Amino acid sequence: DIEWAEEQGLKCLEDFRGRFRSRLEVYEWAYRELWPKIDKRLLAPMKPYSDSRLIQIAFRDYVTATKIFAHYLDPREPKERELFCRLLKEMPDNSAVLGWYEGSEHITVRLASEYRKFVVVVTGSPFLTSNLTVWSGIRVECRYPLPPVDFSKLGKDKVYVTFYMNDGDNIQWDFMMKDFWEDPDRGKIPIAWTISPFLKDLAPLIMKYYAETASSQDTFVSGPSGAGYWYPNVNPDYVDTFLRMSRKYLEESGLKFTEILGEFLDGESLPKYAETGLLAIKLGYRGMDIFPYHLKDSPVPVIPGAVEFWEGEEDKVYGWLKAIATVYKKRPLHALIICVPWRYKTLKPLKIVADKLSSDEDFVLVNFHEFVAMLNPVYGLALCKKLLEEAKKRKLPKEIVSEAESCISRAEEFCSKKEWKEALNQVNKVYRLLGPRLFSAGETAV
Repeated sequence: DIEWAEEQGLKCLEDFRGRFRSRLEVYEWAYRELWPKIDKRLLAPMKPYSDSRLIQIAFRDYVTATKIFAHYLDPREPKERELFCRLLKEMPDNSAVLGWYEGSEHITVRLASEYRKFVVVVTGSPFLTSNLTVWSGIRVECRYPLPPVDFSKLGKDKVYVTFYMNDGDNIQWDFMMKDFWEDPDRGKIPIAWTISPFLKDLAPLIMKYYAETASSQDTFVSGPSGAGYWYPNVNPDYVDTFLRMSRKYLEESGLKFTEILGEFLDGESLPKYAETGLLAIKLGYRGMDIFPYHLKDSPVPVIPGAVEFWEGEEDKVYGWLKAIATVYKKRPLHALIICVPWRYKTLKPLKIVADKLSSDEDFVLVNFHEFVAMLNPVYGLALCKKLLEEAKKRKLPKEIVSEAESCISRAEEFCSKKEWKEALNQVNKVYRLLGPRLFSAGETAV
């Protein structure tokens, strides 16, 4: 009510009532009048109205404070997509789109990728990412730790299993993750938690909370696809530019693993990711491969999901893993269980599956760091050398030390020839040889 507002001493700058015939007209006006005046490094798709879902309110203070262009353009509608692409085109490289029009995730990420941008999901839920104006202003120094390694259980003729929680690129999930983090079953189950490196900027105190309260079973993984969510296959020419920015965030956050999503990853993108100092790459959800593999020129393992797990499927998932253990005779074998966070109320379903696996002699549960230590031959070789030093320090029998030295020497030779599988065989032999002799079950190191 303008009259009421003026009675309170407020001045009406402009009356927009009845001025526009469509949402597109509103955004075309905003593009002409407001877009030239705002910060073009960020773009915020935000729902401005309420129907079956509440209006997005939690993030609006941050949008206003940082002068971000807010819109709710539907990229599936041709005229609205044209304006959306105009905005993307005029943003600098490595700018972030902070969400998407409801139901348009894949086309939004694809268009952002085409225009050398990425997505950081902040908008969507009405409430989840509140108070970012406060959170982002609290500066703390923090890095995500690697969990310790229990060498006594590595490299055996077993099927190694760990759980992997998706969607950590979504800042909303990173806020909501606190409910799972405080679950009494956390710390009893090995879980790789995907998380956004941009918490370093947006909510460093929340990042610090997770990092400092992590258990030996918790591993942090950068959500797709690196520092931001994009599809490398859509725009291979953008990979180098993106990875320069991404590498900075991963290094400053202490993150050693990342996930990559995309329709069909070309032969160029994955090797470039492998060159960034990462220890492993988790690829997509599930695809043609269900077991980890290596690119020709890189020791960095590419790890697909073996099984996708929703609440209520505990018996099904255990049966699936048992079938894998029966059909595939290779040992050690590695199977990653993909968990979709929005499908759980608590961690109890994961604990049920973990208990079934723990009581089955075919399986060994490991944290994601231990999982990767058996799959990355160059990293594994470095760990083996530390074990050898410890073996000499503790004066293990000479024949044991000599055999370990021979395995390490052969692993080095295989690595120099890029024969990753053969190198891993030697690495796992060292784990079997020295791990149980240096550490009792449950004792961790590194």
